[in-house]
Amino acid sequence: MKGPAAAVAFAAMLALLPVPVAAKQYLHPALKSKKRVVRSVLILPPQVEVHRISMKGSESLIREAGELADRLARLIASHLKDRQIATVPDPFSESALKHGEGLQETLTRIQRKYDMLAVQLHKRPKDVRKGRFSLGDEISTLPASASYDAVVFVRAVGRLPTAGITAAGAARDILTSVITGFPESSGTVPALQSYISLGDSRTGEILFIAQLVTVGDFMEVSDFRLVKDYGKALAEIPPASQK
Repeated sequence: MKGPAAAVAFAAMLALLPVPVAAKQYLHPALKSKKRVVRSVLILPPQVEVHRISMKGSESLIREAGELADRLARLIASHLKDRQIATVPDPFSESALKHGEGLQETLTRIQRKYDMLAVQLHKRPKDVRKGRFSLGDEISTLPASASYDAVVFVRAVGRLPTAGITAAGAARDILTSVITGFPESSGTVPALQSYISLGDSRTGEILFIAQLVTVGDFMEVSDFRLVKDYGKALAEIPPASQK
């Protein structure tokens, strides 16, 4: 399927993503009861996809995805700092990956392990409350794992519809609303769906996961919706200084 039909189909698929009123967070019992305290974290490079949707089809925006990944990492570090949780220096810089023996392989292996777990974790995040998800102690093979308490995993997929797609969606919504009498939302607006997870740096247990959808131009630095949404998503993590 190509051309406008493919674009509409892809937009429809993204439109099925749930859009919660607020971020949804789930905590491991040990984190919620403060038996386990997170004082410092390592943020792994966020895995981000950004797609431009037009009447010609969909296009993956590699450069924009990279820029957004860097921004999300900084955003998470800033919000965690507000909760007295430190972020250790990134050991996966371009230079480190190029010269560090086995570093890229280690990073790839742990990211893939999370992606395998995410098939069920993202589907049943509430089970984090029951302590049912773990990456195993292989997570401790990350650099200097004894120097931080948790590892942050970020997965995000964003859509950037063109004006034509947005207009077509708006027209369809109006028609549907007239026919049914109920307001409709086509999903053909800019939106970013994110998952933020914390894994124990020694045992691999998933201590926390947040699901959120930011509606609006998430690539626009001056648009503070993304900043606010990520702040709300991380607000349930107990501050490190809390007793």
